[in-house]
Amino acid sequence: MTVKVDLSGFDDAEHRFRVLSVWLQETAAKAMRLMIASMTGQKSGRIYKIPGTDRTYQASAPGQAPAAPTGLLRNSITVGRVNDYEYIVSIAAPYGKILEFVKNRPFAIPASDKAWAAFTSVVRRYFNG
Repeated sequence: MTVKVDLSGFDDAEHRFRVLSVWLQETAAKAMRLMIASMTGQKSGRIYKIPGTDRTYQASAPGQAPAAPTGLLRNSITVGRVNDYEYIVSIAAPYGKILEFVKNRPFAIPASDKAWAAFTSVVRRYFNG
């Protein structure tokens, strides 16, 4: 009895998965960039005085990404690699979760959804074409 295993085309599959890994890393980085970008620009919430200064800033309104007058939230967002096919976008500022889920200042989920949609579109075209 003879069993023949044909792995022709495996090299192509291996290459495709390496490409997929790179795109996944780029997607995590894109999600981070989109989160940070969503915090810039004009907001339409209340105007606050910055304590100890004569300056003011306009906060975000419910439904808008948070305003980031100090940059602490923006600077706390990082991307970490778990393995070739798993990356984690972390928000170290403890109030990031509160802003996203309690205060209705979405920035992480909308950015992640947008980055993921772009990733899945590219992957579908790549693997189907």
